[in-house]
Amino acid sequence: MTAALKDVAPMVDLGAMGTTGTGSAEWISAVQEVSDACAAAGAEMAMEMYTGG
Repeated sequence: MTAALKDVAPMVDLGAMGTTGTGSAEWISAVQEVSDACAAAGAEMAMEMYTGG
């Protein structure tokens, strides 16, 4: 499941400039898949994103 997120928004190098798929429709769909899997397993899901600044 986390592979789906990594495919949509792969890790970028520190200091890199550019955009990723974070926040896209594909990202939201992949997050939902992970969330559903966690819920089915009785586990909570937490996410943290840093957008810079």
